[in-house]
Amino acid sequence: MGRLIWRNENIVIREYKTKDKDFLSRISRLPNNCDFHSLQAYSFCDDYSIRRSMTQNGFIWVAEDDITNKVIGGLCLAEKRLKINGVERLFFYPFDAIVDPEYRSLSILKRLTDLATLTFMEHYDLKPITYTSTSITNENMDRFYKNTSMKEMVQQVQHAWRVEHPFIEPQRDERVKIWKERDCHLVKEKFDIHFKNYEMVPVEFDELLFNKFYKHSYFAQFKGENNKMIEASISIWDQNKVSTLVNLTPSMLSSNEIRGNSNQLVDEITSRNTRQQQNNPNHFFQLFGCYSTENFNDPLEYSLFYELLKFVHNDCLNMGVEYLFIGLSKTDPIDRYFPLLPGIKSLPFVMHFCLGNEEDHIQEIMVSYYFMLILIII
Repeated sequence: MGRLIWRNENIVIREYKTKDKDFLSRISRLPNNCDFHSLQAYSFCDDYSIRRSMTQNGFIWVAEDDITNKVIGGLCLAEKRLKINGVERLFFYPFDAIVDPEYRSLSILKRLTDLATLTFMEHYDLKPITYTSTSITNENMDRFYKNTSMKEMVQQVQHAWRVEHPFIEPQRDERVKIWKERDCHLVKEKFDIHFKNYEMVPVEFDELLFNKFYKHSYFAQFKGENNKMIEASISIWDQNKVSTLVNLTPSMLSSNEIRGNSNQLVDEITSRNTRQQQNNPNHFFQLFGCYSTENFNDPLEYSLFYELLKFVHNDCLNMGVEYLFIGLSKTDPIDRYFPLLPGIKSLPFVMHFCLGNEEDHIQEIMVSYYFMLILIII
């Protein structure tokens, strides 16, 4: 078995094993108070370890019932090198915390997060920062954070919309140039320039661009008065290679076996994933690394970013994409353009930080600057 970390009565916390992934993918991530009928779709990872593998260093811990040998929970911890206030810092990001609904009253999540805290303390001489991102509507997690040293600092939001119909656009202004860019080196150069004053940006963008998940980027340029060049960009992450999104039908949600039982719902969802993946390999994409050099403080009769966003929507429609997602800080100026189409409720998130004796200083930075969010959890 994976190395034993902690044991109490019949619950064991240990290191992750490859064979755990099938069990972990079937544990419901839905909160206990979730209204199933408010859901349009549900995403899950066939391989629980895949998001942890996107960063070079990190950990996965698993909770197991020692009597039944049933895997009942898990937590990932990624180590990241990000810049804050222009300085490279070590960040720890706990994510994908899950506990089987039948075991949620046993403080298993606390035992798992204690290991993340221990990792933080072991690196204390490097002045690390721990941060997490959690849905505001998750009441259990809200109560959990109130009993920890994690402090709420940044409001986030996740937007989504269905890609069902094209935007019928008037003839494009001849001064506007739009293209699709697949040269990762060129995209990296532009990211380095545009995001240099943002907070929490990667020290290097290689992990985001030079991998199998990155698809391509879109760019738009507009030459205005006095030949001033405005540029906007949107990048695409192929979320289908990370997780599976299954549409939820009314008949599925009203089934007697599923009604009120989130584990039964997830079992039904996961059993359908192979067929749906084969029928639509481009089911959903995530937008990231979005920016525009236009002046968002002025009233805009024409927005280059909005024109580019409509172009991306139409191009994704042609590729057979059903949904587009994006996660943003509420301070990001492009938040005003999302969701592009109504119909799916935007989800509020909040970032919590554990900062040690730097709390006041870091909080001042966070409220004073824009910062970059790459891939909010779906």
